[in-house]
Amino acid sequence: MTVSAQSLLLLFVVSSVNIVLVRALDCTACQSEVSWEDCQQTASVTSCTTDEVNDFHGVASIGNPTLSQGSPEDAFQCFAVHVRSKDSGPATSPDRFSKGCTFAKTDFCQGWSSTLEVVKCGADGGGDVSFGGVGRLGAMGLVGMITVGLFLRMI
Repeated sequence: MTVSAQSLLLLFVVSSVNIVLVRALDCTACQSEVSWEDCQQTASVTSCTTDEVNDFHGVASIGNPTLSQGSPEDAFQCFAVHVRSKDSGPATSPDRFSKGCTFAKTDFCQGWSSTLEVVKCGADGGGDVSFGGVGRLGAMGLVGMITVGLFLRMI
């Protein structure tokens, strides 16, 4: 069985696209002023995107000015945070429960305003539902290298 140069080139292109797509990460996203359970009841799984995280960081920077903007090259992580306002009025709930996407380079649990008590906070690059990661990147890189090697041998 012989493999054509076009087939190998196509395999290489597909492998390269998969390497780029390995950055995708799915996280549970929800917001609640009541509880984690209430947050989970309205939760949805969302694929992290640079635009959505930048929008979220823009809004959340009121409570955490260290949340920076990112670029398409940045990887993602999922976060979960419960903050309590130290100076909320009687008409508003002091608690905020939130889950979603942030950038992997972000130290999400640090830098919160002194007007907020961080009750619980965590971030994980593995996410709630993860498509890809270091293992897959390594495997796809290996497939790409083998494909190029075979292609060069045929020329």
